[in-house]
Amino acid sequence: MISESNAWQSLDQKTPLLWRWYLGIFGFLSVLGWFAFDFVNLFKPGGLWFGVGPLALLTLILVGGWLLPPVYYRRWRYRLSDAALWINRGVVVQVDSLVPFLRIQHMDVSQNMIERELDLARLLVYTAGVRDNVIVLPGLKRAEADRLLEVLRARVQDETL
Repeated sequence: MISESNAWQSLDQKTPLLWRWYLGIFGFLSVLGWFAFDFVNLFKPGGLWFGVGPLALLTLILVGGWLLPPVYYRRWRYRLSDAALWINRGVVVQVDSLVPFLRIQHMDVSQNMIERELDLARLLVYTAGVRDNVIVLPGLKRAEADRLLEVLRARVQDETL
């Protein structure tokens, strides 16, 4: 639940499952493509290694898809201060994003099919600027994303008046 305090908030607990779905779909398409490439080149010299690369990739995706999403989930946090939205994320490279309310141009709540099934959404915050002008806060409950959108909208209007 979003509080009006300056406490750090976590993403929804279903977020690692969402990221596993994304990695699974990407992995399936990658392995399928590599198998197709191997099949086309099966009767060319060196074609005896059919399927070794795709199976190695599949193993890497399965292991990484199981281990990495919970690690990334633990490193995503956000909070509202009096004048900005703070987002802290990253495992290897840690990124602290500060989005001042005065810089916010537009906000959206977005869902794809998988997010809809899990009742999750993304908050997209468009800012004035060239670099990193779209800040994405993934893995929010849909109701929480809508509520955060309204809180931000009210704070942005207060800052511009």
